Amino acid sequence: MTIGLKSNTYIPIADDYTIYHQQVNYAEHLFLSGSVDSSIALYKKTFKEFGFVFAKDCIVAAQIAAYSNESESALYFIHRALLQGVKIICLKDIPILDIYLAKADKWKHIGEVYDSLHTQYLRSIDFKKKMKYVSYYLEEQNAKNNGSIDYTAIVYANYSSIKKETLALGFPGDKVLGIDDESYTPESEDGRLSCENTLITLYHYPCSFTEMKELLLPEIKKGNIHPRDYAYISEFEHRLFVNNHNRFPQCNPSGNYSNYKIDWFKSYTEDEIKTIYDMRSKIYICSFQQDLQKKEMEEKHNFKFFFGFGIGFFEGHR
Repeated sequence: MTIGLKSNTYIPIADDYTIYHQQVNYAEHLFLSGSVDSSIALYKKTFKEFGFVFAKDCIVAAQIAAYSNESESALYFIHRALLQGVKIICLKDIPILDIYLAKADKWKHIGEVYDSLHTQYLRSIDFKKKMKYVSYYLEEQNAKNNGSIDYTAIVYANYSSIKKETLALGFPGDKVLGIDDESYTPESEDGRLSCENTLITLYHYPCSFTEMKELLLPEIKKGNIHPRDYAYISEFEHRLFVNNHNRFPQCNPSGNYSNYKIDWFKSYTEDEIKTIYDMRSKIYICSFQQDLQKKEMEEKHNFKFFFGFGIGFFEGHR
């Protein structure tokens, strides 16, 4: 039995992911403001409206429901997370969910439904294309780790492939390729719930944001890239630019970046926070203040709100 889920029948009735992200952000806000029932209801509404949903959002919703002792809703969100490729080990790594599933005696149930839901997940993604980008990822990481003289050429070839794919069919991210899987790419982490297979190349090439920011922006609306991933490409490129880390003769980074502050390093003034809010709102990321509230919930109640490659990479807020 899968709570509230019908086998392989998620037919989207909405396709504008700017609405998706605004609703998810507001669902978080409702929970942080004490309106738990409204938060859970909005998550369910959003997940039923969109055929593809981000795994990280399912896991946040599941934690909110489990923390609030809304058992049926917690199981619904966990099932939806499994449909988006989340592994059982990821559930065990999140304290609230691990405790809830043990307390509710649901681990056996999760084991019984996992194979069916994971099979549906694999059918929902372009697995052949995923394995193509897995091979690119492995080649690039091996060249980087071994100090190969071909590293820059490999990165640029992979970057060019991603750019070409984005122009033709849309950015190959979570929606198309699914989330990272350590069984294919051991250096990536299942628990990040993101698609590092393609994002890593955009981090390695120090002009990816300069050259693709206008191309990637509409991909947020299509659901092909998460706003935080878009923002972190900017943040990563900025770090490379500041450190003059550029081995690519064809690359000329602009040095113009937006203050999204996905991986923050310090306290900010009120004027800085307003600027951050203005920039974030343009790409449908919640306010900096809301992220601070989430950080506080993490520290006090063992939540996990922040996912993705960029969290804590520069020893920021994590």
